[in-house]
Amino acid sequence: MWKVCIYRYTVEVSRVPAGNWVLIEGIDQPIVKTSTITQLDFDEDVYIFRPLKFNTKSVVKMAVEPINPSELPKMLDGLRKVNKSYPLLTTRVEESGEHVMLGTGELYMDCVMHDMRKVSVAFVD
Repeated sequence: MWKVCIYRYTVEVSRVPAGNWVLIEGIDQPIVKTSTITQLDFDEDVYIFRPLKFNTKSVVKMAVEPINPSELPKMLDGLRKVNKSYPLLTTRVEESGEHVMLGTGELYMDCVMHDMRKVSVAFVD
């Protein structure tokens, strides 16, 4: 079953026409930001969508670290999840070993941090 987002609710559907956005659970390992998914025995030519290009630059840089160093894997998992969820977010490790997130503005980063706190509560910003 596919799930379609309608505001804050999700509705399960059995078929989704091309060009629509859907939520698919359980296939996040090979996907970094976006992907094109088809069935294996699809006979027609399949074209991969080009990545989205945005006219914005990251202007806010935020460092994060776990409160308890033993919870670093949990924080890294949270960083991976928000990196996939937010197309304009960039995450990286600085030369100093500091984990940083770069985003387009304060409100955007506040939304990212809200989701990080829901996913992983073991860090401070």
